[in-house]
Amino acid sequence: MRIEEGAELRFGGDAERWVLVDGGPPVAAACADEGGEIHRAVNGFLPLPAPTNPELTLFEDNEGHWMLEGESGTRAAVDQERVEAGAFGST
Repeated sequence: MRIEEGAELRFGGDAERWVLVDGGPPVAAACADEGGEIHRAVNGFLPLPAPTNPELTLFEDNEGHWMLEGESGTRAAVDQERVEAGAFGST
């Protein structure tokens, strides 16, 4: 059975209800350390700290691996790693 967006799920009764708001696949995301706005990758691309003046770029390569590119070159990204971009750190 496929669960569609907007579907309501309940586990063990009515006390705990969950609604599927986004049925899409997971995407790379980053936010400032202090709970800032969450920035999500679009079409396999995530410029940090902002699209207008990126210092780092997170992108998905042709094999589906996430890569991090900056002044020091390009390398594989590590899930949940902390990086410095702009005036704040992102995870």
